[in-house]
Amino acid sequence: ISFAYPKLWSVDTTAQKPQYPILESHVYQYNDTGSWLLAIAVTDLQSDSLKADSSYYARLLNPTEYRLSTVIVKNNSFKVMTDTQAVGFSKVAFSLHNNMSADISLSVNDDSGTANPQKTFNIVLGSFSWR
Repeated sequence: ISFAYPKLWSVDTTAQKPQYPILESHVYQYNDTGSWLLAIAVTDLQSDSLKADSSYYARLLNPTEYRLSTVIVKNNSFKVMTDTQAVGFSKVAFSLHNNMSADISLSVNDDSGTANPQKTFNIVLGSFSWR
């Protein structure tokens, strides 16, 4: 996969060493008025259904806490789960490709609003592509 993220963010190098079935793992952090965490993982599902992704399926089974929506950005379709009970901003976008799932998560733990976190999430989703 390829994607863009804010350059001021620091890379968590320990998270960049995935173990099967996780094929790629990327974690970035930023501290402002609160803590920001961007985590992206690509998992070999060996299935053509997102229901095989345990992270997606667990959220799907809890509709009172997670709101599901579909977002299309530059010909990419994402299933987005929004944590309705989180303080701040918490969304995970899921993309399915050739029996693999990319889970793109942004969590911002502060109460300064959702506009800037949503812009950041949009940048990541807008730049995301499968290779």
